[in-house]
Formats: sequence, structure tokens, C-alpha cells
Amino acid sequence: MSSPENVNRTKALFGAARQFFVAHKIAFAFLCGTALLAILIVPLIGQGPTREKPSREKDSPQQIKKRAEWFFHQRAYPLKHIPADARVKAVEHLEQMRASGGTFMEHFLAQARQSD
Repeated sequence: MSSPENVNRTKALFGAARQFFVAHKIAFAFLCGTALLAILIVPLIGQGPTREKPSREKDSPQQIKKRAEWFFHQRAYPLKHIPADARVKAVEHLEQMRASGGTFMEHFLAQARQSD
């Protein structure tokens, strides 16, 4: 049998839990909704259409050439060629940026750390 002390302790525990959930009902509802959504969505992830992944063997020589030309022209514009020292200049520029206060991503990460 339960002693009256255990019964009172149990009632107090359930009372405290009820007060907590009443005080935090929005957060609790959000948590329950998120959990329910996750439970419902997870099985659907595997239900998507299956597609055959492209492999390099299926690329024709023409496709490979077009891809290489696109890559080249992206880097050659507005010239008709990629300067021989372009990579060296890019690395030097990156080092200058870091020395003078960092890159955009370094500033972004610093701000994110400060807001946490």
C-alpha cells in the first residue's frame, strides 16, 4: 500500500508538472507539433521517385567538350584567355584581404558568434 506521504509527493509532482505545461503551453505545443510533423514526414522521404544517377560514362565527348568550354569562358571573360598568373594574383589578393581585416565569410562567422 502507498503511504500518505508518497501520495502527497505524487500529487505535488503532478501539480508541478501541470503548472509547468500550462505556463509553457506555446512552447510545448510547438514541440509537439514539430515532433508530429517529423514523424509524418520521415516515411515520405523514402517515397520519392527514384531516378537513375548520371554517370560519367554516359557523357558524350561533345558534352565533355562543352562543359570544359563553359568552365574556361567563365574564367576568361572579358579576355579570350586566362592569364597565366591569375591564380597567383587570386591567392595574393586573398592574403591581402585576410591581413586587412578578413574575408566576408570570416566577418559573417564573427558576427554569428557574437549574436549567440
